[in-house]
Amino acid sequence: MTKITVTMSFLLNWCQGEGVDPTHALIVKSVPKDALNEAIEGHLNAIKCLGRVKVKGRIPGRENIDADLLSRKEGGCDKESAE
Repeated sequence: MTKITVTMSFLLNWCQGEGVDPTHALIVKSVPKDALNEAIEGHLNAIKCLGRVKVKGRIPGRENIDADLLSRKEGGCDKESAE
């Protein structure tokens, strides 16, 4: 099994457990453990192309994975608004 397959499998399982549509999921790695969800969301919501972002789950340092699962709302950049 390749690293990409493991990562996709991990993402799909995590999304299912958190009730997140995988097509609207975003994993952010290396987030400081003491970072507040509001701060993470604030920084990522500043990236308008992502749309509205909400922290849905966190796995700090488990099995060499230090990541946060975020759900993004549709309505980010499209071709017209990006020009």
